[in-house]
Amino acid sequence: MGYGLLEQLSPGSLRDTVQPGRTLHPSEFIFFSFVTLTTVGYGDIIPWGGHARSIVILEAVTGIMYPAVLIGRLIGLHISRRNPTP
Repeated sequence: MGYGLLEQLSPGSLRDTVQPGRTLHPSEFIFFSFVTLTTVGYGDIIPWGGHARSIVILEAVTGIMYPAVLIGRLIGLHISRRNPTP
């Protein structure tokens, strides 16, 4: 939804490289979000404006950090249950 809102507030923030000038459909924003979150980056939709690039950076960092923090937390919980302190 964030990319759709960004595109409404600042048209042309995200651009289609396959068919330049084409208006992006809301489902393509979801696709772009998943591609960015997983840091795959196919390159068929690109952030063009500064605001779009900032949002993409935040989402890419979240895509990397969230699983790392979650796995670290789960391992910490597992170790603390395995070795109870006296």
